[in-house]
Amino acid sequence: MADDERSLLPSDRLVLRQDFDVSAGDLAANAEVLKAYAAPRRTEIHSIQWFVPGFYLVWGGGVHTLLRFADHVARRHGVESRFCVFDDDDPDVVKRVRARIAEAFPALAGSPVTGPSADLEPCDAAVATAWEGIWRLVRFRDAAAKFVFVQDWEPDFLSGRLGLRDAHRGRAPGDPGDREHRGAGRRLARSRQPGGGLQTCGGH
Repeated sequence: MADDERSLLPSDRLVLRQDFDVSAGDLAANAEVLKAYAAPRRTEIHSIQWFVPGFYLVWGGGVHTLLRFADHVARRHGVESRFCVFDDDDPDVVKRVRARIAEAFPALAGSPVTGPSADLEPCDAAVATAWEGIWRLVRFRDAAAKFVFVQDWEPDFLSGRLGLRDAHRGRAPGDPGDREHRGAGRRLARSRQPGGGLQTCGGH
């Protein structure tokens, strides 16, 4: 809870809901996915499971960038996108997110949008789009590959937040072996890629 606020922040609610917890089994399964993806073979991606926050605005900032990416791969490559609102199980929030996506990107209008408690179908790739969603990505076991959609090096903006700082220090999934991801994130941050990019969850 913020010192100067009486209400809970979204990240506070996720902590109380134990959404930042992962088990040893989750970490082991996640490591196997990363190991398999790192093997020298071609990975065909026909479906993507996105983990997104329950956003209000669709026309600006990071939300619009990730949806432009999903729209592009849908129209150009026939990739199916599915969206899980990882931080809010309110049906009205899920409905709102679904409507905003369809409004801005007609090619994504039929994409499934679910809440955090829904059972998710297997997919070729799963993508976290915010640091708070990385734990949900790690717990998800039905993806052939896992990524974090990196648009900005967030500690540059919010370096005082303990949870955010830990996430980018490689401790988000509770895995001390996540240092490769931390280094890759720093390299990506230095490059300042303008359109956002994908980075494997755990390093690749």
